[in-house]
Amino acid sequence: MCHNLLQDPKIFQWLYRVDEALAEETRTTRCDCGGKWHRADYPRKPRGCLRDIRIAYASRFSFCCSHCRKRRTSPSVRFFGRRVYLALVILLMAGRLTARTPGAQAVCALLNVPGRTLRRCWTGGGRTFP
Repeated sequence: MCHNLLQDPKIFQWLYRVDEALAEETRTTRCDCGGKWHRADYPRKPRGCLRDIRIAYASRFSFCCSHCRKRRTSPSVRFFGRRVYLALVILLMAGRLTARTPGAQAVCALLNVPGRTLRRCWTGGGRTFP
């Protein structure tokens, strides 16, 4: 079931629109010094998304203060911190780490994500998420 979700471009487009809205909310605020936020996106090399969507996912929305140059990255539903795999992929695959079902193996094969990589992403390299 979830492998069908990962092949549907609509979910990736929807997540992109949500991130745009979150970025706009961030941009409309002011820096602590009173400066305005200017767009300064971080480049990304996303893994786990369709080729057609990869170009739109090649950057994460971020901002730089016009006065003090402080950076601020908006919240994201597309990316899971600094991880290269998309948040959707990590969340869907996290439950599949211990599953030995044919469905779980099919999703792993479809995404070409090694189980070791998922474990490292999920645990944060030894640190657990709050």
